[in-house]
Amino acid sequence: MFALSGKSVNKLLWQVLTQVWSVMCAVCRRRDSTILAQLSI
Repeated sequence: MFALSGKSVNKLLWQVLTQVWSVMCAVCRRRDSTILAQLSI
């Protein structure tokens, strides 16, 4: 077994969460822009 300190685990979880959040924001932004483009036409 390898020992992981709580800080390293929290840092890893935080990095994963921020990556997922940034991807979700990009997808939402793209969807909103396409919806706005469709509405403006």
